[in-house]
Amino acid sequence: MFWSKLWSTVITTFLLPKHNSFRIKKRMNTFSLEQIHNDENALQQYVRRLNQMCPARLDSVTEQARNFCPELAEVYDEKADRFIANNSKDTDKGSNGKYVEFSLFGILPNSDANPDLLSGYDIKATHFKKISTMYNAKERLTITNCGTKSDYASFKNINDNEFVTDCKYYSKMQKGVVFVFLYESQTEQVAPIERLKNKTLLTVFLYDLAKLPADEMSIINSDYALIRKCIQDKEVTQRNQCYLHIHRHGTKKNPNTCALGFTNRFLTKLASIFAEKKLIMKGRSCCIKIES
Repeated sequence: MFWSKLWSTVITTFLLPKHNSFRIKKRMNTFSLEQIHNDENALQQYVRRLNQMCPARLDSVTEQARNFCPELAEVYDEKADRFIANNSKDTDKGSNGKYVEFSLFGILPNSDANPDLLSGYDIKATHFKKISTMYNAKERLTITNCGTKSDYASFKNINDNEFVTDCKYYSKMQKGVVFVFLYESQTEQVAPIERLKNKTLLTVFLYDLAKLPADEMSIINSDYALIRKCIQDKEVTQRNQCYLHIHRHGTKKNPNTCALGFTNRFLTKLASIFAEKKLIMKGRSCCIKIES
């Protein structure tokens, strides 16, 4: 009887909880694409896991991401040929973001005006350049097209809405998942997709403008007021816009298309606030510290 009770205690105390906790841990560490797309909590955990690998080459991050989101491998195998066939242009400035959407979220490029994820987040990719031991944004972050100088009536929504939060484009700018890549001048003549895979991913962060400090959000509101004014004056310009600006985003067919975007200065600040990186000010420029 004694040995029977002792053995039962050993099983209950040491073996079963260990087995059950392993199963729970396994469930917690894997995500479905539906969870990542729809559930903000799951998205936060997913981004946290991706960040644990950074800095790293994108193909390494993608490969490891498939361990905790197995569906990614299935989607990639099924749709890779279609993605490559439609995104093989070496001149496509949006290729980084498109590849991230596909390889890490299972989303093929589309022209949907809504945020990429049902949780309200838009997926973006950008480049930071290295300055000594620090980094800052090399380029603006384009948010979405908003009209054309060929027809100022196309800016009607901005003209009609006094506040940026009421503007229909706010849903594309409020929340984002930003993938920050190291800017490296390309000298090798390699296929576009291979070059994307070899890029160094420095960090990934989620941002929400609703969580910005009030003084920072007031600058965006001031920028939006300036944008509305220049549209009303029929003279689109980036002049005096600090964080949010309107800029040309045209093609050969439509050279007068304009878009809303975050300035590189604001993008660096966003990374500091939401990726929790130390911000270093040097005169009018700012940089962040990213540990290797």
